[in-house]
Amino acid sequence: ETMDEETMDEDMMKTTHVQIRQLGDEKNKLREEKNKLREEKNKLIEKNNKLLDTVNIMLSQGLHGKPEWDEKARKVEAQMRTVEAQIRTVETHIAETEKKIQATDA
Repeated sequence: ETMDEETMDEDMMKTTHVQIRQLGDEKNKLREEKNKLREEKNKLIEKNNKLLDTVNIMLSQGLHGKPEWDEKARKVEAQMRTVEAQIRTVETHIAETEKKIQATDA
């Protein structure tokens, strides 16, 4: 009977070891996902900065108040709203991923 208990203990230890390794793998995947999301966010921020540059160039060219300004400005503003929405979406994904990472710590 003691042999059975020892075998059971060994099996449990092996199982626990496998579970710990799986949790580690899971956590690494989540960290990678979080890093990819951060990169995506940085690209979106760069895109937004370029749109801001476009607005500043348009302002420096004295287009403000001219008919072509309105249309260009509307297009740029729409693009910026889209990019800002994408940034918020990515930030939500980052937060969700962070929660999953913390859940693997528990």
